[in-house]
Amino acid sequence: MSAMTSPAPDRQLLRFTKHHGAGNDFLVLIDPGSTGPLPGDLVRALCDRRFGVGADGVIQVVDGGTAAEIGMILQNADGREAEMSGNGMRCLAQAAVLSALVLIPLWIFAPSTGVIVAGAFLMQFMVQGAWGVIPAHINELSPDAIRGFFPGFAYQLGVLCASSITYMQARMAEHFTYSLVMGVSMTIVLIVGAIVISLGPERRGVVFGADASG
Repeated sequence: MSAMTSPAPDRQLLRFTKHHGAGNDFLVLIDPGSTGPLPGDLVRALCDRRFGVGADGVIQVVDGGTAAEIGMILQNADGREAEMSGNGMRCLAQAAVLSALVLIPLWIFAPSTGVIVAGAFLMQFMVQGAWGVIPAHINELSPDAIRGFFPGFAYQLGVLCASSITYMQARMAEHFTYSLVMGVSMTIVLIVGAIVISLGPERRGVVFGADASG
């Protein structure tokens, strides 16, 4: 975690993490209290590789407008807003997974019901942030001939493999505390997820239907 003082009067301290994804690096700033982009001069200063932190851009997680939504603002190193970046999304998923790891003690060792609920909500928020793009990603990886079948089939295979975790946790809980078992199993899942997100394959610029037309 890094911090930098901002010249903006209403933003005295920025807390962000830096992530690398397939050759690009981004600064990820979780700022739900904001609804707009950072000042362009501030982004340029942050991304400057000689005098700043150094990055290809800044990803800001902001208020999406309603209580149930969040938004994302991506700015290039020159301060201009960008619509989308595949590697930027990879870095954002990394940030979500690592944040979920930090939340594990709050989730499993909570002293009260209220803290358990808060920890579970935040954990689910981070997990959805990391895994929410999986269906679209599987669609991109699927061959055209079976794209209508493969994504759902692959997703259900994942659910089938994951269904055994409750049985394994119950057996392990016979020898250890259930909270410890939950914490260890979730830690393993998140670490593996971080590795796959950071190093997993992707298909950039895929055009649906290109296989059949070619």
